[in-house]
Amino acid sequence: MDTDPKRHLVLNEIIETERIYVQNLQNLNDYIIQPLKDRTNEERIKILEKNRRKSYSTSWLSLLFCCFPCNSSDEDTSPLLSSRSRPEDEPNGEILSSKQIKDLFGQITLILNVNRAFLEDLEKVVRKNMSANMLSNELRFAEVILFRAHAFKLYSSFMSSFDAISTSIKTEKQTNPNFKDFIETQQKLIKKANKSKNMENTLSGFLITPVQRICRYNLLVRELCSTISKEVSPSNPQEAEILSKLLQARDLISEVAQYCNDKTREMSGSTRVLVLQQMLKKDDIVAPHRKVVLESDPKDKILYKKKKRKNIVGGNVKAKACLLHLFNDSLIVSKHPTIDVKDSGRDLIYLNINFWTDDVTIKKKDKSKAILLADKSYIRKLILFRSGTAVGTLKFEDETKATLWITNVQKQMDESSHSITPRNKQN
Repeated sequence: MDTDPKRHLVLNEIIETERIYVQNLQNLNDYIIQPLKDRTNEERIKILEKNRRKSYSTSWLSLLFCCFPCNSSDEDTSPLLSSRSRPEDEPNGEILSSKQIKDLFGQITLILNVNRAFLEDLEKVVRKNMSANMLSNELRFAEVILFRAHAFKLYSSFMSSFDAISTSIKTEKQTNPNFKDFIETQQKLIKKANKSKNMENTLSGFLITPVQRICRYNLLVRELCSTISKEVSPSNPQEAEILSKLLQARDLISEVAQYCNDKTREMSGSTRVLVLQQMLKKDDIVAPHRKVVLESDPKDKILYKKKKRKNIVGGNVKAKACLLHLFNDSLIVSKHPTIDVKDSGRDLIYLNINFWTDDVTIKKKDKSKAILLADKSYIRKLILFRSGTAVGTLKFEDETKATLWITNVQKQMDESSHSITPRNKQN
């Protein structure tokens, strides 16, 4: 039986995105981290050599002075001797100290080593021109995931310190002109050397890529499992083994993704906005005033159903699992990681409502206008209206979570209506 061509495409996408990712990390290392280290080492070597020569010359001078009488006042005022008490411990030309480089970029070096090894294993399995033995490739791919995935947990350490790293870099740029000039120069070199749209060329862009990489693995492995599961024949033990291994790989990647995601949630609100922009592949999410207020847990069962237009003929609109991202000025309903990319297109956002520019209301299932609910009046549905028209419905399995979200969404809507930037309301 011929295999679905999409199985080839998914495997190719995994290897191609990994190549781009590792190359981005390599560029960060080659253009920024290593030159910083080299500059520091060069300065320290110069100072060591300078101090060695000074020590050699002063030792002969000391020996010479010992041969002649010298009063204490002359010795105290001797510029040669007094210079010996002022050692130059710190290099004058280094941009960052060795400790600063380690604190800022040490974890990136570890991640690069892990992913370089992962890429080498993948390239043994997946090639640009796939071999005819597709089943064997898929089996070995699953084995690579099972072997390497545990190492990805080290990402959590980088994620938990991402805020501190970002703040330190920002401060260093403001207080260290040499560092600021160095970064700007190196970014221009990177941009000139890598003209592909898929390649990063800014320090902030490099640093954010590891944060959203694990989620990408999760999506791709799930998509591969979904495609293969539709073709597995019970009479073919090799296919059954492949699917079994891939399902194990999927579960392991999901576990690692959840572990890292928990660490990501510890980030500050403004930093998390940047992470979400990268993850959702939208360029207009980050704004100076915007901060994350509340996010749903991937384990929460929340369904989003888009409101069907009256003039559209067709079957019922299917409710889909989703994630909710509440900001201080907007609400985004995004695709759940378990949803295949092929479903509903490649856009990862189902709905984006801005409390400042959209005339938004939320209502209970019975469409009453009560928002804050009494203890015995729990609901599980939240209907979203824009300019008087229903745009979609959120259905919560957990009543307490439904109340939590209704309360918080209403609160942010109310606060946005009283903010400096007005909403455009329709009468």
